[in-house]
Amino acid sequence: MRTKLCILGLIISFTSFAQNNVPTELWQIETAVLGLDDKFRGGAKVYGYDSEGNFKVLREGSNQYVCLADSPNNEGFQVAAYHKDLDVFMARGRELKVEGKNFKEIFDIREEEVKSGKLKIPHNATLTVLRGEIDNETKEIKTNE
Repeated sequence: MRTKLCILGLIISFTSFAQNNVPTELWQIETAVLGLDDKFRGGAKVYGYDSEGNFKVLREGSNQYVCLADSPNNEGFQVAAYHKDLDVFMARGRELKVEGKNFKEIFDIREEEVKSGKLKIPHNATLTVLRGEIDNETKEIKTNE
């Protein structure tokens, strides 16, 4: 694997966590882009969370990639990166989740919408997801391999 979180030596400080355990915007941005090649990280659009835990754009992008920061509401660590042409598809999934749909329902609804032409998904689209755990003491990210 070209990028391993633990090999990167990423030890970004959590020192300015909000009271509700939402990491700083800087930490969210720096970890959200880990699924991209180094040359694309600085220009990727990044979605993450404000100090209240609300989903928002943390950084507008200048290239073709979009990244999702780790959700403070989920166990473990997970970030994702994908081509901007997938953003509408991904946004639809987030919308359905807010409506209370579970994983299977979201999958089925989006699949039907793609088949009907209501929702477009680009050919050969790629989604990179990195998962791991955050060490409670060091705040270092460790991959689940």
